[in-house]
Amino acid sequence: MAFGSINFNHVIMVLVAILLLVGILIALNDQRKRNRPRPAVQKAPGKTSRKTLKRKAVKKRPIVKPFNNTIVYQILQENKLAINNVLFNLNYLLDEVAGIIASGNSVNGNELIFDIEKNVPIKLIGDPMRLTQILINLLDNTIKSSHNSIILLKISVLGQNENLGSLHFEIVDNSEKMGPTQIEELFTEPSGEVVDDSKMAFYISDRLIALMGGKISIADSSENGNTIEFDLKFSIPKKYQAYKYQIPSAAFENEKVAVAENFPETAKILKKLLSYFSPNIDVIPYDVLLLNPSQLEDYNMLMIDENLYDSEIAAIIKKIKETKAVKVVLTENILIPEQKNSKAADTVDSYLAKPFTLERVIEILIGFYGEGSVPVAEGDEIEPDTQTRPKKNDKINDTFKSNEEIPAHANVTKDDFKTFIGSKVLITEDNVINQKVIMGLLGSSGINLKLAEDGQEALDILEEEAPFDLILMDINMPVMDGYEATRRIRENRRYDSMPIVAFTGLNLKEEIEKMRRVGMNAHMAKPLNIGRIYSVFQHYLPKKNLSA
Repeated sequence: MAFGSINFNHVIMVLVAILLLVGILIALNDQRKRNRPRPAVQKAPGKTSRKTLKRKAVKKRPIVKPFNNTIVYQILQENKLAINNVLFNLNYLLDEVAGIIASGNSVNGNELIFDIEKNVPIKLIGDPMRLTQILINLLDNTIKSSHNSIILLKISVLGQNENLGSLHFEIVDNSEKMGPTQIEELFTEPSGEVVDDSKMAFYISDRLIALMGGKISIADSSENGNTIEFDLKFSIPKKYQAYKYQIPSAAFENEKVAVAENFPETAKILKKLLSYFSPNIDVIPYDVLLLNPSQLEDYNMLMIDENLYDSEIAAIIKKIKETKAVKVVLTENILIPEQKNSKAADTVDSYLAKPFTLERVIEILIGFYGEGSVPVAEGDEIEPDTQTRPKKNDKINDTFKSNEEIPAHANVTKDDFKTFIGSKVLITEDNVINQKVIMGLLGSSGINLKLAEDGQEALDILEEEAPFDLILMDINMPVMDGYEATRRIRENRRYDSMPIVAFTGLNLKEEIEKMRRVGMNAHMAKPLNIGRIYSVFQHYLPKKNLSA
């Protein structure tokens, strides 16, 4: 067979050179992988330090959305998107929305606030995933187009009868007012190879709202900014139609409270929430506070924006505390990743994250005054002494029924958690809001807390610092979810007796069964409930006799 004038020696030399080059590239790639810096495992402090935990909680991280707009758009085009109807907790959903938005919007100086009317039901039957997607799409785009402004999400009840209710949603901003042409373009289906993210997000939200039986519009109701409005219908189980908000304590009714916020709108919302329990709430504008900071001496509780808490105010409060038991709460903007204040440790008693919700305000008040509870429905709460603490060797799986939420103990305060001093608890939670709430509740308990922001980080902490008395495990997390993390933990016989409790908003029967199958011992529903967390701790953690 003839091969023409090919020089085989030349061909062989070329092949050898290619092979050598490939070998060098492989070696260089391996070396690059070995030299690549590994993500640092950020450990929570060995002791429960509010300052360290607080810094850990506000670590800047990329935004992680629970959906992909492009994929949803394709499904919508094929008319294959189904709307599910499941029971969900609106407070937990809003916490998730705020946490996700906070992880990706921290440069424009904005502040996100919620104004949720008191009569809005906490638990609803509808599609929480699609509602989450709608709110994140609309709020995320609004925040990105605003600077040093308030972005308000307002939810109110339009009407309610039998087991059905309509909620009205408003998103108000102070960005540049849109004209009729811009508004019309937002309602037009995206086209072309390159689609603007905000237009895609608005179009998808419009379609999802329509599928859920509502209609979206942009109201022309403010001189500056824009107001996006939409209504949605939900089913409301009878037991959740009328929640009981118990006042934290009769003692709080006579307390004088001062509120000082960076934005007047935020102060108005906080005053509204506190006024449910006491009529003695005063808003002090920042310029008035600067002129006469000594006026704070007239109050029993001070709730001050952390960015306003300068050295002069801190010094005055420190002096007041020498003669008077004033309670100081700093409010934190979750859209600011790095808090600038470093002088608060000696004078501040607690922290409250913005956007505020009524439940988190109640938790703060219960921590100071005791008594009362966050809202519960009939049948959800148990008295403190009606649950028998199991023996240490009892199977934890048999303690709480797999198809029921863990019941909440009544009349629990932050101080009650001091009976678990010295216990070691790993909390795996990626949501900024939930981190702040947990740290605010347990920060002074003496419990040895470790915080992981995803499943992989939890495994890394376990490898270095196991065993723990308890793990609270979120499910939906970036990097590695709670299912996979639990599965890997249970593969190690060393951790057989270490309880893992799911701490999640997922509450479908099949989801809870999956939690059990992968090795979780119990399911605790979000949002955080101080009585329910106490029930879990009472069962799993050793108690100390503080009177001894």
